[in-house]
Amino acid sequence: MKKIVLPLLILFLLALPGCTKAAPVLAETEFADPYVPLTIRQADGTVVDTALSAYVRRNEVLVPLAAVTEYLKRDYLVAADGAGLTVTVAAPKFALETPRLTELIKDGVDFRLNVVPVFGSPHVNLRGLEKLLGITIGRSDDSKRLVVARTADPAAASVLHKLRPPFQPTGKISLVWDHVLGESADLAQEEKIPGLTVISPTWFAVTDNRGTVASKADWKYVQDAHDKGYKVWPLISNSFDPDMTKEFLADEAAQDRTVRQLLLFTALYDLDGINIDFENVYDDDKERLTAFVAKLADRLREQRVVVSIDATVPSGVPMWSNCYDRPALGKLVDYFMVMTYDEHWRTSPVAGSVASIGWVERGIVNTLQSVPKEKLLMGVPFYTREWRESDNERVRSSTMWMADVENRVARYNLKPQWLPGAGQHYIEYGDGDYRYKVWIEDEKSLALKAELAKKYDLAGVAAWRKGFEKPGIWNAVHVALGKTVEVNAPVAAESTVTNWSLKAIMEKMKGAAREGTSE
Repeated sequence: MKKIVLPLLILFLLALPGCTKAAPVLAETEFADPYVPLTIRQADGTVVDTALSAYVRRNEVLVPLAAVTEYLKRDYLVAADGAGLTVTVAAPKFALETPRLTELIKDGVDFRLNVVPVFGSPHVNLRGLEKLLGITIGRSDDSKRLVVARTADPAAASVLHKLRPPFQPTGKISLVWDHVLGESADLAQEEKIPGLTVISPTWFAVTDNRGTVASKADWKYVQDAHDKGYKVWPLISNSFDPDMTKEFLADEAAQDRTVRQLLLFTALYDLDGINIDFENVYDDDKERLTAFVAKLADRLREQRVVVSIDATVPSGVPMWSNCYDRPALGKLVDYFMVMTYDEHWRTSPVAGSVASIGWVERGIVNTLQSVPKEKLLMGVPFYTREWRESDNERVRSSTMWMADVENRVARYNLKPQWLPGAGQHYIEYGDGDYRYKVWIEDEKSLALKAELAKKYDLAGVAAWRKGFEKPGIWNAVHVALGKTVEVNAPVAAESTVTNWSLKAIMEKMKGAAREGTSE
């Protein structure tokens, strides 16, 4: 075998359409060094060692951006920038799940690939792109080289994904949003959340009025989630930009471009659903937002991809609530998440709960006037706010995780009090010239909220966000929902007040609700 440099490598890696088998599992532990020399195996069996190296970690295969760009540009139009790589496929040879969907992309599709920094150098993860590129990824027999193999039949059209089986949840759905700022979490290193139905990473965002979708999609994350029994419904936002959203919703071509990109991403990354999170939308864009959701839902449903949307509780607040046509959206989507927060938002002029039980129940009741119960998921917070008050300045707040609250309780030696009207524990303390107030979310408050999902026979619950909770929260929520789960952590996990048993939690909540008494 001989050594070649980048220009020659490119000649070996041109035009790789075709259907491939699933790539074998790789991990950095299979190699002595995470920087692995790259070998190319051509369709005729010819093997060529290159002078390039890939970086293998967590079952990801990260290849230098320059190499990927050079490889793609002979067949595709490519444009790299600091945030990603835009690839335009003018005449796709691959197919989507149905002839109708394939017809939608016949005149071309463009998409963004996320760039991952590796010690300051931009790389692209090839995982999830095998079928698109017509390759498989494996290792040499001596485990010293990474092998990228061309398909045996490069002329064959590749079907990126088969039709999915229908989504048939058992019992109530429980979903958690996973806020992804940079790279996705390594789910393989985390304990399974018993009973969790769906995980929704915040991977996608419409970033301009042309309908460009920024993507942080991660093939390994999806595989690890599936291994744990979770469905994956990534979130797509409108970047919460009302002016850009107005221009986007006024442009049918931009919307079609977004739809094509999402069809491609769902096929490439084996996604089970898409969660639409368009917020901060002008009220006069309500009809256009509904029309976009109708278009997107129609295409995704043909892939058998579950479509859901997030909306606030009904109210008269412009750009926050009035922008949602709930009756129409409730008919278009498979599931509707009502965000029963923020009762008191970050910049509220007065301190208060993020989601008191009365506020949550009113939001559910009002939403049920427009959305069928079998589609409705109750959105609940895994966070709270610490409110700071003084005589000389306006109230200020900061977001707190559950662990933050416990640390505050321990630091100031506090004894939280139960507020039956709020359905929450409460602490108040002073420090210098300031008074601090916190309405707490814990096992007890969230189990009480989950009881509402049973009371109104909702589809389930959705929680913002993963990582804000503490051990025991999901078990308390799932038992309150009536779900039978295998327990990783004891349901009677340490709370901010007492080490409750779940039975005691439920009995005391019911008693407090009946009698209106505090503990």
